[in-house]
Amino acid sequence: PINIQLFYIYKDYLYIVFDYGYIFILDTNDNIVNRINISIDFIPDMCIINDYITIVVDACFIKLWTLDGTFYKNIPCNNWVNNFIVIDNYLYAGDDCGFIYKISTIDFQIIKTVTQHTSTILSFIYTNNHLYSSSNDKTIIEWDLNLNKYKIIFTSHHNIQNVKYYNNHLFITYMSDSLTKLDLNTYGCTELIKPNKYIYHLFNWNNKLHLINITKQYIKIYGDFYLRDYKDLPIKTK
Repeated sequence: PINIQLFYIYKDYLYIVFDYGYIFILDTNDNIVNRINISIDFIPDMCIINDYITIVVDACFIKLWTLDGTFYKNIPCNNWVNNFIVIDNYLYAGDDCGFIYKISTIDFQIIKTVTQHTSTILSFIYTNNHLYSSSNDKTIIEWDLNLNKYKIIFTSHHNIQNVKYYNNHLFITYMSDSLTKLDLNTYGCTELIKPNKYIYHLFNWNNKLHLINITKQYIKIYGDFYLRDYKDLPIKTK
């Protein structure tokens, strides 16, 4: 059987990515309008920019295809790219050695590369005209969109697992079974769930807290492996 790897919505069409690079394109009535194959075994992330399918793959490349499945271009990077975010006419990509690339979505040329992080880029968040990057080096950095000015706004003692944005705060989960709220105005932190050292040492990397969704009143998160489930944690918890 062929498994679904991910899906993407673009101009009212649903792009479903399967194993081995098969992409099915569905309209709003769930009719398959096209099938393409880009012959890549595993696709960790994708987006569509200016009618080009943009896909993160191994071998240190970001690859682009037209919507009919015709190969268009390779964007060479220094290392394996893990994730990206599109802001206006630019693509910001992060790799597994901490490099961040600013790429024009007009000609898909790399405009700038910065290396303030020292390990894998985990995620990007864009808000208030700033870019925020989290990394396995246990830091979160605030950038201007030209990547000229930066500030390390958060350093953790634990490995960062996930970062989400809500109402001018970053909510950070860790491998140590804990949750922190970071105020982007003051950079002050509030510990919502304290680290559980017993679970951390007992289960090592398996004890992940996954942040799912944030509403006006609650933070909905869950853990895995040890069957511990936090639900509807009040967002104003001190």
